[in-house]
Amino acid sequence: MKTPLFLILSALTLIPAEGRFRVGPEVFPSLEAARDHVRSLPKTSPIEVFVDGGNYQIDGPITFGPQDSGTPDAPITYRATGPVTFGGSQALSLEGLSLVKEESELARLSEKARGKVVRLPIRDEVAIRTLQKASPTSCLLTQGEELLHLSRFPNVGFAHAKELLEADEGTRFQKNPVMGTWDEPKGALITLREKPAGSFSQWAKEVKESRKVMTYGYLSAQWYRSQLQVRSVDPATGSIRFVRQSRYGLDEMVHKFQSRQAYYHLLCEIDEPGEWYYDSSSKALYLWPVDEISPETRLAISAGSGFLHLENASHLRFLGFSAQGFASGHIVKIAGGTDNLVADGKLFNSTASAISVNGQNNTVTGYDVFDVTRFVSLSGGVASPTEITPAGNEVSNCHFYLDALNGVSPAAGISGVGNVFRNNLMHNIPGQAIVFRGNDHLIERNELFNIGFEEGDGATIYSGAEFWGYGVQLKHNFLHHIMSTDGLMTRSGIMLDDHQSGTEVIENIFYKTGHGSLAINGGTGLKVYGNIFLHGNYGVWVRIIGDWKGRVKNLARFDSGELKRGDKHDYIWRCEQVVGKEGWNQKPWIKYPTFAKVMNQPNEWRFLPIENDVRGTLGHGMRNQLTYRHPQIPEDRLQFHDTREIEPREIFANVDELDFSYRGGREEWMPAIPFAEIGLVADQYRHAVPDKSKYRKLVKERFEERPSSDPRAKYDFDHVNETIYWNSGSVLKKL
Repeated sequence: MKTPLFLILSALTLIPAEGRFRVGPEVFPSLEAARDHVRSLPKTSPIEVFVDGGNYQIDGPITFGPQDSGTPDAPITYRATGPVTFGGSQALSLEGLSLVKEESELARLSEKARGKVVRLPIRDEVAIRTLQKASPTSCLLTQGEELLHLSRFPNVGFAHAKELLEADEGTRFQKNPVMGTWDEPKGALITLREKPAGSFSQWAKEVKESRKVMTYGYLSAQWYRSQLQVRSVDPATGSIRFVRQSRYGLDEMVHKFQSRQAYYHLLCEIDEPGEWYYDSSSKALYLWPVDEISPETRLAISAGSGFLHLENASHLRFLGFSAQGFASGHIVKIAGGTDNLVADGKLFNSTASAISVNGQNNTVTGYDVFDVTRFVSLSGGVASPTEITPAGNEVSNCHFYLDALNGVSPAAGISGVGNVFRNNLMHNIPGQAIVFRGNDHLIERNELFNIGFEEGDGATIYSGAEFWGYGVQLKHNFLHHIMSTDGLMTRSGIMLDDHQSGTEVIENIFYKTGHGSLAINGGTGLKVYGNIFLHGNYGVWVRIIGDWKGRVKNLARFDSGELKRGDKHDYIWRCEQVVGKEGWNQKPWIKYPTFAKVMNQPNEWRFLPIENDVRGTLGHGMRNQLTYRHPQIPEDRLQFHDTREIEPREIFANVDELDFSYRGGREEWMPAIPFAEIGLVADQYRHAVPDKSKYRKLVKERFEERPSSDPRAKYDFDHVNETIYWNSGSVLKKL
């Protein structure tokens, strides 16, 4: 065999000089060229395209359309023969790089950064346009293989508003709010508790000159992450004025809770290795390098709009491809088509969304996905007054987490009808991990932990405000160590919020999962069978949500136009937009008989948690109640059947390592949970699985002394950031 030659381009680039993309005896210079050749071949038998190992730089997504399809009996497979990574990042020229020495520039830096920061002129127009738009979610910078951080204050977590000197008017319930502008600001005026790395004099100057300083965080609500532009900073007092109003107004958050804020686009806030700032006026990048920069160093920014896009293509297989460094769009997108498979690789270091799956019977499996701004959009299927058709798309056996990227909260969004999210591992996510909408989805055998530590309210798995959300199964999932932050609104393992109805929660295990492990907030028609709750506060926690009587009265205000049509609280109208006028009494929606049973009752009952079937609940070590019914819910409308206390060490294999398989075999009263099959599993597309006993033991030890929720505890302004952030992403990477 002829030994291939390789061309060394940089420390990160290894490209075979020949034999890169092969179809039979034919060799092609690019994946696109191989694709175009395959178009000309007969599709009477399976075709394979082999890609040699290497790092391949691309300028835009490689697109496959209907003309690139295989057939059911003759699929087309693109297979990596070694480690293959497609990159979208753009290398920056190091010409002109120098240590910042001029007094005028040093004066712009924090004292800690002086003598450590380098300045790099940026001359490439594409790079300039990209860096000008830099934010925590729009541009990444890498030095070698290490992900760097846009300068921010504070470096971890959030600072806190101390005083509200002037309030703003929240916009949430205004029909046509008049927003503030730079010339006529309407935002709040606040001070901060914490002292930044730079001075407020430096802040004031930067805000005035750049007009790009921003804050983001949980500004006006504990559950709502948003951002605001800074209009001015008083150098003497440090008071900060925002340009626009916040969504809910800062009044309540500052006076009763914690308005949490992080600031970026400030050069003076570079105060540790790996932080950077782009100065638009001088077109220069300022950076505190993580290592000494040499001529061989590769500095690169995320660029391009993705790697692999299938647009109405079918019967294709892509095996063993990784991708990184993309700025926008989707790294892997399956839009339309059927019977496509993308498997076995890594998607990382990108401000693009990682995975989007649509069409029918398409699958993404066996991927490690980390340090991206969104994990998954899984959709497809039809729900209408005349049709309920499943899509059958699937995302499975993937590992989703954050490691080096901060300032983002990626999640998996599931919508449409009849899609599958199975055997995934998700952790180190500051907000909600899975948000679902629609009907007939199967969310099963997933493991989720260390999630939601930034948010107040919310849950690891969340859905809300759909009266018609029948047929979704949350089954055989393992949720553990979902820790509510002291002093914030409490969190849940699973939350069916705002009258979310029709979901089936079947045989899941909850261990230390917030305050209300399974929170049911006014929902109807739910099936809750055989769930196990351990060492939390409440197990099945059924509440009446908010001013439910006011919500009933507001229906007439929506009908009259006094309130905005289609708002989340316009429940009945929104429902009928999907199912049709009283569609719950007609085909195809009569397949959910409980739906009609609920909706044919007066509104006063529709907005209470009725027709819920809760049975076979097991638990141990709950600080409050294993099952809870709000006192205003009549007992004859909600009953708990076959609730049982258990002793975990008597029935489970190894509680210390969070192994909840049954010790002596399953008895009839025990839920049929296939515990060994929950989370990542080794198969033909995933060859390595983290040692579950090792990392679960580490997680248990990390949180051993903390309850999952303590509603009596006060918020600790001084230590909250060091308490709630734990990089389980880095821990599992090393196992």
